[in-house]
Amino acid sequence: MPETKNPHAKGAGAQDVAGYNTELPTATRPENPILLAESHTVHVTRDGGAYLVAVVPPVEDYPPQLFGTHKEARGFAGGIRMCRGWPIDDQTMEARHD
Repeated sequence: MPETKNPHAKGAGAQDVAGYNTELPTATRPENPILLAESHTVHVTRDGGAYLVAVVPPVEDYPPQLFGTHKEARGFAGGIRMCRGWPIDDQTMEARHD
């Protein structure tokens, strides 16, 4: 077998991947994870000519913010959704319906 520069490889092939993986430490999960009941929602509303993004109930890390376009507001709300897992409630009637 050809030599490899990978210090973790045993030989150049992958013939014993399962056996090798048992030798490495892995992250463990608790058997009964504690699920926190977070009832936050990211609201997107129209405020005159601007779009308001606010987390309900309010969270200090995410104060309400105004955006000039629906796309910017949804982008910001989507970022919060991806980071925190909170659903988006778009009340602007401009939500995409795919």
